[in-house]
Amino acid sequence: MKPILLNDSGYLQGQLLISLCNDHDDFFYRTVVYMVRHDDKGAFGLVLNKTHPTLDFSNLLDRLQMGDTMFAVMPSIQSGGPIEEGHGFVLHSSDYDANGSEDLSNGLKLNSNVDILRDIAVLQGPKHYKICLGSCGWSQGQLESEIQRHQWLVCSALHPIIFEMENDAQWHMALNSIHMTPDMLGTYQPFGRA
Repeated sequence: MKPILLNDSGYLQGQLLISLCNDHDDFFYRTVVYMVRHDDKGAFGLVLNKTHPTLDFSNLLDRLQMGDTMFAVMPSIQSGGPIEEGHGFVLHSSDYDANGSEDLSNGLKLNSNVDILRDIAVLQGPKHYKICLGSCGWSQGQLESEIQRHQWLVCSALHPIIFEMENDAQWHMALNSIHMTPDMLGTYQPFGRA
């Protein structure tokens, strides 16, 4: 099994978290989280594979008073996390560089400007994207503690896992990327930080 993938600063920014939660009713059951930020002050991420229970793209445009936009696509909206559920984020590929796009690692960008939604609607947005409402947050040391308590595994943020898999397949593909299967999770032992 591979060790936790820390960046040069010793943090998990730019990696994926794989939830080990077994409770079907828990928000994080079988979720995959992209780590936008992680440092000595805490962590911030977006759940990538949990479809928003009540909102679709058309409803979202209406809510943002963009209902007159003619759209050529109907992308799904993800529940990015239980924090700030009304705040939207678009994690996207680097081929789109509009006002407000923040450079992340692995050739990814993050945008929370509503203009990107209009561009996506008319096929002028990024080639690859995930639209998320809400986010995940951890206070100082909380994420490290959760990893030690077997709540998360970590894998590389591979673009096919993030953008090309159906929601139900993302969790399995993330596990497979570190040579694990659901059957192996009962014997998993966490790695300590180096």
